[in-house]
Amino acid sequence: MQKAKTSTKEKILLATIECIEKEGIHAVTIRKIAKIANVNIASVNYHFNSKQNLLHQLAKFTAENMVREWYMQLENENEIETILKFIAKELIVGILQYPNLSRWHFFEIFNKPENIISQYLISFIEKLSEKINKLYPNVSPQNIQKLIIQFFSLFIFYPLFNTIFNSALKNNLLNEQNIDEFVSSTINTLIRDYLN
Repeated sequence: MQKAKTSTKEKILLATIECIEKEGIHAVTIRKIAKIANVNIASVNYHFNSKQNLLHQLAKFTAENMVREWYMQLENENEIETILKFIAKELIVGILQYPNLSRWHFFEIFNKPENIISQYLISFIEKLSEKINKLYPNVSPQNIQKLIIQFFSLFIFYPLFNTIFNSALKNNLLNEQNIDEFVSSTINTLIRDYLN
C-alpha cells in the first residue's frame, strides 16, 4: 500500500509546529520554517503570502485536527462518560505533546476571542451541550453548562500548567500511568455532581 504524499503546504504547516515547539511562537520566522520544511522561502510565501497568514492557517489546521475526532465521538457514541473521557485524554496528551503550540492557541483565545480556534471550540461546545441535553433531558441547562465549563477548565488549565503543579505538589498526575485514572475519576465526579 502506498503512503499518501504530504503536500508542500502541509509540510510547511508541520514545520511551523516543529519550529514553535523548538523555539516558541515569538522566535518563528519564515526562514526557519523553510529550513525545517526543506523548501525555499519563496515556496512558503507562495503558499501563505505572509507569516501572519501562515499562523492563521496553522491555527485552522490544528483546530480542525483537534475537533475532528471529538465530533466523531459525539456522532458515534451515546455514553457521555466515554465521550468526555476521550476528549479529556486527547486534550491532556495534545497539550503535553505540544506545549508551546497549546500555549499559543490559548493565548490567542484570551487575546482575540473571535479567532479561528475560539470558533471551533464554541461550535464544538454547542454540539456537546446539545448531545448532553439529548442524553439527559431531565438535567437543567445550568448543570450542563457547569459540567462543560468545569470539564474544559480542568482539562485545559491543568496540563498547560503541569510543571507548576508538579513543582508545588511534588507529584506528576499527568504521567502515562496516571492519566487514565485521573481522567476517569474526574469525569465520574463531574457526571455524579451534574448529571445524576
